[in-house]
Amino acid sequence: MGTTVWRSLFAAIASLVLAITTFASLTHQASATPAKAPASHSAAAAHRKPTSTPTNPASTSPGSTTGSYYVTLYGWPDNSPPGGAIAYPKGDGNPTLHDTAGGTGTYADPVTYATDKAELPIGTRVYYAFLKKYFIMEDDCAECDQDWTGHGPDGGPNFHHIDLWVGGQGGNDNKVLDCEDALTQQGTLIVDPPSDESVDTTPLFNSSTNTCYSP
Repeated sequence: MGTTVWRSLFAAIASLVLAITTFASLTHQASATPAKAPASHSAAAAHRKPTSTPTNPASTSPGSTTGSYYVTLYGWPDNSPPGGAIAYPKGDGNPTLHDTAGGTGTYADPVTYATDKAELPIGTRVYYAFLKKYFIMEDDCAECDQDWTGHGPDGGPNFHHIDLWVGGQGGNDNKVLDCEDALTQQGTLIVDPPSDESVDTTPLFNSSTNTCYSP
């Protein structure tokens, strides 16, 4: 073969080798680079605020909700007027259970509580695990009203505040007030709870011994 032919042949072989090398390199890079996974969350979902979960999901019923409330207590000496009168007695046609503040804490006989009726409707049951009792909305609470509808002494508007009946008839007034203060805290309530929660019917205040319930 002439020199020109050999040069053309060598050039063709070199071009073929280069093409094979380039193809092999590209194939290696493609296999080494992992495929990009499809996005599973939008930007809005990634920054969504977490939602609260029930304190005891196994025992809550489908219609139940849980929430954090400022839980205070009131009783015979600091009711307005002093005594057991309530704003929404059963005898006036309200969907309540008592004509005066009371109750044992069971689902069938929940203890009276007070709040703004725009926050929790009259007759609404709640369960408070801290005290192991059911309560029912049967009374009004001035501070609760202010906390819910405006800027009350504890917060607001829409500040969750519930006032539980502690009893105290015939007991030492100062001891009753001390008991109320001792049991006041920020707590978690189940609203519209199931009927099978654990219950302790020990009175929140025992007027015979002037002792306060110990959770």
